[in-house]
Amino acid sequence: MALSTRRELFLMTMAARGAWPQSAYPGTSYRDYSRCLPDYLRDLAQHAYRRRNEAIAKLTTPDAIAKRQQWVRDNFWQMVGGKPERTPLRARTVASFDRPGYRLENVVYESRPELYITANLYVPAAGKPPYPGVLFQMGHSLNGKAAETYQKCCQGLARLGYVVLAFDPMGQGERVYYPGLSADKDHELHRKQATGDGAVISFTTGDSSFSQWIVSNTRLFSIAVSFGSVNSVISLPYAMSHASIPDSLRENLAPPPDLVRLSIGIEDAGDLLADLDQAFAAARDRPRPNTLPVCPSVPAYP
Repeated sequence: MALSTRRELFLMTMAARGAWPQSAYPGTSYRDYSRCLPDYLRDLAQHAYRRRNEAIAKLTTPDAIAKRQQWVRDNFWQMVGGKPERTPLRARTVASFDRPGYRLENVVYESRPELYITANLYVPAAGKPPYPGVLFQMGHSLNGKAAETYQKCCQGLARLGYVVLAFDPMGQGERVYYPGLSADKDHELHRKQATGDGAVISFTTGDSSFSQWIVSNTRLFSIAVSFGSVNSVISLPYAMSHASIPDSLRENLAPPPDLVRLSIGIEDAGDLLADLDQAFAAARDRPRPNTLPVCPSVPAYP
């Protein structure tokens, strides 16, 4: 039996998820395989929550609480491979100013020798130290600790009496290392080695099924949601990377069903454009179903 190509597998997967009318496959039922991993991880998390809640409910004395805390610490360090060697933080404050209810200090420290971390330290104006502390790690924000939502949260915690250390993760805020930027220290070296900086490009077609045909008919683009390689990839975020968004949130959070996302790699630009041209032509010449599948609702945690 001949092996299926990745294009054929993609088409079969989309059909299995309801992208093509089920009447085209009479008597055949499909499992929503895109849910296997999310459902498995959700079940693991639910089981862990139940066990934790049951254990915490039994903590009725200070001694029992202390033993639980020690057990958590020991297990955490065991799972991450043990405590790292302590090295000097060499923390220094580069600026400081007062705001209503708290003081903000801009600090730089070394999490490991010569690995510099930029951070904001929010110190309550009321009360007396030592204060309870919060280590605040940013999420997906290009400007890191400067993001408005994160600043409001940290300010609120400081006014409630918590000291908060909010630091920039790698690639965010003051730790953006992108040689495509003229201010990057490796910009000139990058320009000597490359002719461009790479790009992630998205576009809509006005027809979700038409977008599906484009994705399935490219030849140089890999169908994937990961952008961690040097090759060009193509995806339908609505049905792939964002497929697990619950129905109740889809309207506000999910990308458009017809959105096609490209991550441009190191292939020749002319070859990529030609590949997209033939994919568009193939999409125009094929029958187009009318609907794109909607991911089933994800049950809430108990």
